[in-house]
Amino acid sequence: MHLDMANELEGQIYGDLRYHQKMFENWRNEYNEERPHEALNMKTPATVYKPSEQEYDGDFAELEYPINYRKRFVNNRGFVSFKGVRYFVGNPFGGYNIGIQLTETGQLDVWFGDSLLGYFDQESLLLVPEKKYTLMKRKRRKVLPMS
Repeated sequence: MHLDMANELEGQIYGDLRYHQKMFENWRNEYNEERPHEALNMKTPATVYKPSEQEYDGDFAELEYPINYRKRFVNNRGFVSFKGVRYFVGNPFGGYNIGIQLTETGQLDVWFGDSLLGYFDQESLLLVPEKKYTLMKRKRRKVLPMS
């Protein structure tokens, strides 16, 4: 979908932001309601979509951490304060609690539940992602063409 959108709209829209939004909405409606997709046996996404019957009930804002971690609330701009310093965790974590663990080496590890996100860089005040951990364990899937 994103490749189709880029190929069909990139560099083709002129005007202000409202006009861009209108063009994207028109494109989305055509993509979902008019175009048949090979991966859907030539049906449109709108004809096969059905909302989930299961309601999301997760509340990550109340995540608990071990006693030696410091729990901090991430504001809506993605920042937390720790010992008088503002660090940027990332906007997706806004509204949730993270756990900050001071390691033996003085590094501040940042946790989201039981997932290690990375650590705070003391110079940039940014979260440096941890490469050896992943937030979600996913099986690799073959991506099929959508049109």
